[in-house]
Amino acid sequence: MTLFIIGNGFDLSHNLKTSYLDFKNFISKEEPELLVKIFECYKYSFKRTYKDHFSEEELDVESLLWADFEKNMGTINHEEILEIDSDLGLEYPEASGYDTLESHLDLESIDISEDLFNILHCWIKSIDVENSSKKTSFISTEDENLFLTFNYTLLLEECYRIEEENICYIHGSIHTSPIMGHNNLKEIEFLCVEAKSFDSDDDNDYDDYNKIKKLQITKAITLYEKTLKNIEENIDMNINFFEQLIEIKEIKIIGHSLGEVDLPYFEEVSKSVEENALWKVYYYKEEDKDIFKEKLMNIGINESNILMCPNEHFFNI
Repeated sequence: MTLFIIGNGFDLSHNLKTSYLDFKNFISKEEPELLVKIFECYKYSFKRTYKDHFSEEELDVESLLWADFEKNMGTINHEEILEIDSDLGLEYPEASGYDTLESHLDLESIDISEDLFNILHCWIKSIDVENSSKKTSFISTEDENLFLTFNYTLLLEECYRIEEENICYIHGSIHTSPIMGHNNLKEIEFLCVEAKSFDSDDDNDYDDYNKIKKLQITKAITLYEKTLKNIEENIDMNINFFEQLIEIKEIKIIGHSLGEVDLPYFEEVSKSVEENALWKVYYYKEEDKDIFKEKLMNIGINESNILMCPNEHFFNI
């Protein structure tokens, strides 16, 4: 029995518009104001990271943001949010006051999570798979294989006629609440400690400063938490699927970049399948070959059990 692990490259190979850039273009068309909010929410992280390498004119922040959007959802520009003292007059606490916050800063504007997930669902529903044709003979209804897909579309069901019961939509699908987000737990933990540093027992004018700073950090934490992929919880929700993998002798990975955010799922698969199962990894770019192998080895898979193959060996139709 074979387990297919399906990433977005699989959908893209079927000419579906499912990249982060396609998502960005959809938002730009349907909710242009939301696109601006998203950009404002994350852009300063890139300016901070690349400021020593590029000038302001050379730095294409928007391209960097959408190149790996889910990972970048874990880099909120909270430092910029915290550095607004001059706008609020916080350097003169006696002239500020806690109520000043409401008139100078719309903290709710940084919580884009609800709008983001709503537009995500709309985008998924807009992707048409009905006219897609098969690109590989490896996926067949004649075999009792299992599928772990990170994609939202129903391409496996609609095009390849795979039974829904044999598919785990680990990040949801068009029929469920889609999951998109980061895995930056360390930043949440850091900010929680930072927020506590502004706690104060002193009841004086200067305490307003601490209240405002703590509220700013708390808002950033809230957005981090709302856009967090709770992988442990997600695995528990799909534990019945992972328990079926005990008889899997081969894993085929196609269209997945083995990104850091999703690696815990691969670790769970590794613990669930036979110890000597063969991991056959299909890569699109030659430079990814060694990178993918190293990532699997880093989660405990024996190098002798890994076979690297170019994509064209999989897409044979």
